[in-house]
Amino acid sequence: MSQEEQPPPKEFHVDPANAVQGETPIEPTPTFGPIDPLLQPQIEYAQQDLANKLGIDNWWDLGVLEARSVVWPDGGLGCPTPGMAYIQVLVDGAYIRLWASDKEYAYHSGGSRAPFLCEHPSRVPPAAVPAPPPGGGEGV
Repeated sequence: MSQEEQPPPKEFHVDPANAVQGETPIEPTPTFGPIDPLLQPQIEYAQQDLANKLGIDNWWDLGVLEARSVVWPDGGLGCPTPGMAYIQVLVDGAYIRLWASDKEYAYHSGGSRAPFLCEHPSRVPPAAVPAPPPGGGEGV
């Protein structure tokens, strides 16, 4: 058979439930980000909340992938509810990613609101940007 007459390549599908004997299915690999030690109380709150939701006894066994201060673009804190309107001001907060049972969970917080599980985030938040000093930082 010449090169011009060769059939197209077959599609390849992997079914982890029916792995080939002796083969190991590919497991999801979490990506890590920065972890701000100043957010430890919020991290522990999020771990305890998620452990409670998942029925896990030892909340400290949940992995922390990322925990950083952020500035949310509005009062939706990066997790808006469809049909809701939010105050259009920058809100200081936190973005925490946890790992349990091969799944990633995102927790958001901001203003006076404690961390909450965000099941449908609008986007990954930007890094926190320090506020300029009073007067815009310009000399007098």
